[in-house]
Amino acid sequence: MHQEVKLLASSLAHYCDYLDAQCKKVKENHTFPTPVRSMPDSTTIKIFKLCTAHRCLVQFNELNKTLDSKEPYECIFLNDYTPNDPRKKYEYLQSLERSGCNHMLVVITHSSGNNVGNLYFAWKVPHTEALESILDRSQKVIEEIRPRLPSLAGYPEE
Repeated sequence: MHQEVKLLASSLAHYCDYLDAQCKKVKENHTFPTPVRSMPDSTTIKIFKLCTAHRCLVQFNELNKTLDSKEPYECIFLNDYTPNDPRKKYEYLQSLERSGCNHMLVVITHSSGNNVGNLYFAWKVPHTEALESILDRSQKVIEEIRPRLPSLAGYPEE
């Protein structure tokens, strides 16, 4: 029994050392002027369908009005249309993905790390356009967004 207690104490000491090292890494990452993750590592792209119901959900009225005034592939900051509460934001985005709005959308989710939260960008695309063309043209929009990400994520611009 005495040997098991020594082994447990030794294991706990090594685990404490590991946690201290991880804590130092995280603190160092939080001091960086730019996000730790690269854009490809922290970005997802989804295509949200066009609402096929006679009337789309009322909660998307403001978003629909904005998108109506935009040209295809003209980017908007989707966070401006979502609730601030994280749970309600999640539900809003899930509902948007499931139900759609008045336009077919490309939605980019960027996780910048450092507990900042996700950034969401969207643009409408013609629902008759081929998927390959949508992805190709969307890549150009993503390249336009890329330089803005650090400043939008709360980091100083370079």
